[in-house]
Amino acid sequence: MSHHHHHPNEPVHWLKILFDTCSVSALFLTFHLIKHFIKPFKSSFYCNDFSVNMPFRPSTVTNFHLILISLVLPFLVIISTEIFKALHIKSQMKKKSTIFIYKVNFFSKILQFPEQIGNLYINCGSFFFGLVATAVITDFGKVIVGRLRPNFMDVCKPDVNPYTQLCHNRTYLEPGIDFKCTALDPANVDESRLSFPSGHSSLSFYSMIYLILFINYTWKCRRFGLIPRLVQINLLIIAIYTALSRISDNKHHPTDVLAGSCLGILISLTSFYYLTDYIKNSSLKSKYSSLVVNTYDEENLPHFIKDNNNFAISDIDHNYNNNYNI
Repeated sequence: MSHHHHHPNEPVHWLKILFDTCSVSALFLTFHLIKHFIKPFKSSFYCNDFSVNMPFRPSTVTNFHLILISLVLPFLVIISTEIFKALHIKSQMKKKSTIFIYKVNFFSKILQFPEQIGNLYINCGSFFFGLVATAVITDFGKVIVGRLRPNFMDVCKPDVNPYTQLCHNRTYLEPGIDFKCTALDPANVDESRLSFPSGHSSLSFYSMIYLILFINYTWKCRRFGLIPRLVQINLLIIAIYTALSRISDNKHHPTDVLAGSCLGILISLTSFYYLTDYIKNSSLKSKYSSLVVNTYDEENLPHFIKDNNNFAISDIDHNYNNNYNI
């Protein structure tokens, strides 16, 4: 996942794989520490703020659904793409043998894996690292801000009506100080203080934008027609639906959803750009510069454009195994 271009046959040091695993595990651990051990900041609300006085509603997109959307679906797409590509290349080459490309330098031995394993390691690893990073940043934001969810009053069940009984001589109230919550489970009250930013929005947008980019750079087969575009639109709809459902479920304010969505998109773009090598490989810079050079040489221009089109929709992307910095 580094910036240096490796020759596809150059072995990868086993320490790299160890450090990759440790990095992802460290992020994962951080996520659990924040979630279970840091109490949300005790924020206040203005007396004229009725946006935290909405009824409690169950989630339309549950946590289980969220795991399916942001973890299971992306892994299925990445793995099935790799399998399809392997079968497609095999049928093109009409050969029985697998080409071993991914080599791991393990002490004095060199372990060899099929290139598909190397591609899966990079793709799934990059995706998962970004996903856990999104979860960590989102949850860190939640506990630092401690914004009250729209359903806060309904969950808290205050001992007095704060709006009518406490508001004549003050502009804001602090739950737990100015009035007590009578809810049986204090954990639910804490959960109702984690409004900003929305985790459903950040995780679903992260995953769907990542998949949209992944499909854009891997589903290059000409005969697919507009199918990849159709899939991409549907993925975007899933992310938008997930995010907007949080507003109608009274779980989040619109600004929480907006912030979560932007966060997910941003981390998705950075993960895809820096951790996989797709974008550098299609090398817009070199196409652009060769176009500039070729415009002066009119004889070569049609030839160049023709080549460029063939490259853009090639049936098999033979560069696939060099698509990464492993």
